[in-house]
Amino acid sequence: MAKKINFILFAITLAGLTISATVIFQMKISDTDLWLHLKTGEYICSNKTIPKEDIFSFTREHKPWIDHEWLFQTACYFIYKNFSFDGLLFLKSLIFMSAFFILLIGVYDKFMRLPSLALLFLFIGTTLNRITLRPGLFSLLFIIIFLTILYKKRDNPFFLFILPVLQVFWVNIHGYFFLGLLVLSIFWIEEIISKKSSRRGILSPIGAAFFLSVIATFVNPYFLKGALYPFFIFRDIITGKSKELFEFIMELESPFKSEFISARFYKAAIVISFLSFFFLIKDYYGSCGDKNVKPSSSNRKFRIFSAGKRTLFKRFITKARLNLLLWAAIFIFSMGGIRNVHFFGAASVFITMDNLKSFFQKLHQRMHPGRLLLLNFSLAAIMCFFSWKIAQPRLFNISYVLKEGVLKPRTYIGTKEEAIFPYKEAAFLKKFEPAKRFFNDFNSGAFLTFNAPSGYKVFIDGRTEFYGKDFLKDYRKTCEGDRDTFDKLVNKYNLQGFFISYRGLDFTEKLLELLYRKKWKVVFFGDSAIIFLKDSKENKEYVDKYAVDLENWQARQDDLLQLKLKRVIPYSHIKRLRILKEKLFKGVRTFLQSLYFRPKR
Repeated sequence: MAKKINFILFAITLAGLTISATVIFQMKISDTDLWLHLKTGEYICSNKTIPKEDIFSFTREHKPWIDHEWLFQTACYFIYKNFSFDGLLFLKSLIFMSAFFILLIGVYDKFMRLPSLALLFLFIGTTLNRITLRPGLFSLLFIIIFLTILYKKRDNPFFLFILPVLQVFWVNIHGYFFLGLLVLSIFWIEEIISKKSSRRGILSPIGAAFFLSVIATFVNPYFLKGALYPFFIFRDIITGKSKELFEFIMELESPFKSEFISARFYKAAIVISFLSFFFLIKDYYGSCGDKNVKPSSSNRKFRIFSAGKRTLFKRFITKARLNLLLWAAIFIFSMGGIRNVHFFGAASVFITMDNLKSFFQKLHQRMHPGRLLLLNFSLAAIMCFFSWKIAQPRLFNISYVLKEGVLKPRTYIGTKEEAIFPYKEAAFLKKFEPAKRFFNDFNSGAFLTFNAPSGYKVFIDGRTEFYGKDFLKDYRKTCEGDRDTFDKLVNKYNLQGFFISYRGLDFTEKLLELLYRKKWKVVFFGDSAIIFLKDSKENKEYVDKYAVDLENWQARQDDLLQLKLKRVIPYSHIKRLRILKEKLFKGVRTFLQSLYFRPKR
């Protein structure tokens, strides 16, 4: 009876966790990099070729480019063309839920049903700030498949030889394909050491799968350069060439300094997985010596003492070596940025469950069924509560955005985020010749590659490693308002305009002040971006026609009565106010009258 109740508890908790995960993974698309992927996919489908040099930027025109994500981009564009953003959202949810269930299969054990769900909940927590449709999502799915096969089916050659096939897809989807080789090499090294015969280990199915996977990495349009791409990036990180990336790219921020919620789950995963090794030590010490001797505390002390500390430590390392190597490798990788924490979250589930397997088996044997049922019930209740706490605000909370006099609902679930993308500002660029060069901020570059007029090329986009240290340094100094660097870039690239989105105004605020001081003219003051044009003879026609007089600018009078008690997010109004605040223009007073507010819930 107790077994049936325990299984029912597991089924209910799994259902609750699945619903929670489904809601979380349904987050609408708001990642700017997706636009760049769609445009690249469009180029590949239209030209029937994979780009070998830059096609988007006038600052890196004709520079060799290794597009290691071309397969992902082609697939996304095909889905977008046929099913719009609904299809892309479905693809994102499908990959996340596949990763979720494969991970569950990989760690499922009848003695550890509810603990495995608790660790799955922890894994979901590490993904909360990366629920975006990116190539890295496939890397997460692939590493979970690799670990599931290596932990569950490594004695079955059929499953092992699936891995090189996956590696062919992985190397053409995302630069993290080296993780597959890393994980395989750890299991292979462990097998060589444990068999005490290098020849037997090298010739094992895992060794063969590793060598075939290495060969598979060369199956890409760039051959050797494509296979070595991640190692070029590591070289740049070690030599300091990528320093600029870590200074202003939020996703490269250290997870130990980050305030994102996923960083908290990441730290919890580190602690829990690390402590699981101590359960392994205790389990091993408790099983040393003669199995016929009753496990009293005095007998344990005698066995530990007689065996010798060095011998026990050596035997423990032998038993835990695989998990220790894997834990250390993925932990070091995850420290590279907040964007990597969910990889450790996934690996920690396998490691923790493997370490605790023997402990939970003995717990089931020794604990009274009633107490075990109470323990499982408590764990199930806690997990259902926290699953609801995470899913509830995402499912039911509705906020509103007042845009162009219309109050539009803004929910967590949907297809794409409308409020933050500068659609009208991008359309305004059609009024200029495609050859006219505009500086754009980092956050708007990828969006403009897809939404700007045909033939338009950007200043910078999301391919940070492609632009290089010196360029990124100049970009950062320009955004910080450095006059010399500003003049250098304007002259070097013949910049005629500046396109600054409201995302990341903290970073570009000094640049806006510099543009005011240098008498560049505002020609578009939109809800999501502001556009400046150089006041020159070349641009006189455009300046005379489109210039916005900010000193006499009047805000639109919105109907505030429609707000009632709705929860409204003051996005574009607050951003505009920040731009106007330095000058205290006459329009500010009128603007403040139209500024909507966020009432308490």
